[in-house]
Amino acid sequence: DPKGKQLIEKALAGVDRMNTMIDSLVGLMRIDTHAPWLDAVDINALVDDTITQLRPQADPVGALLERRQLPSVPGQPALLAQVFDQLLRNVLQFPGDGPPRGLVAARESGDFVRFEVRDQGPGIDHRLHKSILEPFGKGQDRRAGTGMGLAICRKIVGFHGGELGLDSEPGKGSTFYFTLPR
Repeated sequence: DPKGKQLIEKALAGVDRMNTMIDSLVGLMRIDTHAPWLDAVDINALVDDTITQLRPQADPVGALLERRQLPSVPGQPALLAQVFDQLLRNVLQFPGDGPPRGLVAARESGDFVRFEVRDQGPGIDHRLHKSILEPFGKGQDRRAGTGMGLAICRKIVGFHGGELGLDSEPGKGSTFYFTLPR
C-alpha cells in the first residue's frame, strides 16, 4: 500500500546516506596510506581541471568559479585535487542570495603558501567554525551532505604538513583557507 511504499523509500534513502557516510569514513582513514611525493604540483592546472569538472553543476545556476595565479607546491596531486573539489563544491552547495561565486587565491608567506577559497554564501556562525571541520560536523544547514567533506580536507592538508581553517560571518560569505609548505 502507499504507506508501506513510503516507509520502504525512506529506509532505502537511509541506506544510501549510510553508504555515503561509510565511503567517506573509509576515504578519511585511507589518506595516510598515500605514497610520498617528489614533484611540485601545478595548482593552476589542478584548479582549472576541478572547475571544468564542476561546470555541469555550476552553469545551470549561473555560478562563477575562478582563480587567480597560484603557485606550485610539493604534494600528492590526487589528494590536493580532492581539497579544491570539496571547497568549490561547497561554494555551489551553499550560495548566498545571488548566483554562487567562488574565487581561489593564494599568498606566499615565509615557508608556506596560504590557499584561499572565498565565496559569497550565507556565511557561518563563529560558534560552528571548529565543529564543521570535524567528522560529521555540519553548519546551519543540517540536511546538507554527510559532514565529512571538510574533515577529509583537514586531514589531507595535515598529511601535507599544513593547516585548514576558515573566516566567516553570517551574511558575509566565507573564506576557507589552508597552508601548505613551499
